[in-house]
Amino acid sequence: MSEPGTWRAVGVAPDGSGLVALEELDAAGVVVRRLAADVRGGVAWPFPKQVGTELVAAGCCCVVAFVPPKAGVDGGAWDAELLRWSACASIVTVKDPHGWPLDQGVCGRLRLAAAELGCVRWYAFAPADEHDEAMRAVRHVLGVELPALRVTSIHEGDNVKAASAVGMRWGVPGRMSMPEAASTEVEREETEYNGKGTFALTLAIGAALRGFDMSPWKARRALPWETLPEGIVNQPLHV
Repeated sequence: MSEPGTWRAVGVAPDGSGLVALEELDAAGVVVRRLAADVRGGVAWPFPKQVGTELVAAGCCCVVAFVPPKAGVDGGAWDAELLRWSACASIVTVKDPHGWPLDQGVCGRLRLAAAELGCVRWYAFAPADEHDEAMRAVRHVLGVELPALRVTSIHEGDNVKAASAVGMRWGVPGRMSMPEAASTEVEREETEYNGKGTFALTLAIGAALRGFDMSPWKARRALPWETLPEGIVNQPLHV
């Protein structure tokens, strides 16, 4: 059985574009929808922040599918769909005294997103020093396992306002879709924007969207086969 709205990567799109082939499963594990998309991730690092009188470590990881316009639509805009999102209270996995995970942490979410959704390209709204500190921990855990993993830092002054603004640019024209629970969480975070909240999901979604804006998807170019000159074929290799 699967969670309703579960997504999985099943390889690359058959059109040779280099997009990821995705399938959505219902609660019974039956495929109900297929997409070919560019998959990007957004991270809000769970560094402690002052919330009222408490220090709260609330981060988030999300994966967004960027879907190209339909064939034949000139100048069409890409759409974005939130595939999954998870709150994280730590960067590395936290375990109880018996070895059971209490929090998968950012590293656990990055690992799952790479394995299940083919997502290795991530973005984070964060100052450089905060981002560098987080990435040292990530590379220590995942450097060998996921050498292709990239997390790009974005810092635009007030990052919460920047994340909200890019979310509005995608959301108002109806180009961004997300599950109802995620939409409710974003609305809750927005109502708390008075310096008190952590805005983890807003920052994570905004980072993925801003990352795509900064570095749009480019189709792979199929290079033609080259004919080898006569005299090279079937010659012994000298080392």
